[in-house]
Amino acid sequence: MHTASYNMTSKLNQLRVLVIEDEAVIAEQIQWFLEDEGMIVAGPFDNLSDALAGVAMGGFELALVDINLAGEDSYPVVDKLVESGILLILMSGYTCEELPAAYTAHPCLTKPFEPQALLDMIEQVVGRR
Repeated sequence: MHTASYNMTSKLNQLRVLVIEDEAVIAEQIQWFLEDEGMIVAGPFDNLSDALAGVAMGGFELALVDINLAGEDSYPVVDKLVESGILLILMSGYTCEELPAAYTAHPCLTKPFEPQALLDMIEQVVGRR
């Protein structure tokens, strides 16, 4: 059991993660947590146009995407990530079951969530690859 945890932790070390979140406090908390776990954070990006530009820049292996960015749906960002083959986790202040049908297959966390829940989901998503 300890070995599996170590192997996953080492797999997450230096993982490049794009963070797309419009609430500054939440974005900072996510960034600090990921960096404490050894991951490298790109962003955070807090609006649709900057998020799309961040996706276009590339250089990351996983994206954490808030579904609602200052009142705008971030589905165009999700679509670009899917087209690029980038792993992603959706985050929503609503329940994940309320997502449009086209997006329900993606891993999703309902905010607020505990840091451990985020880490567990990252490990699941990265472990699938």
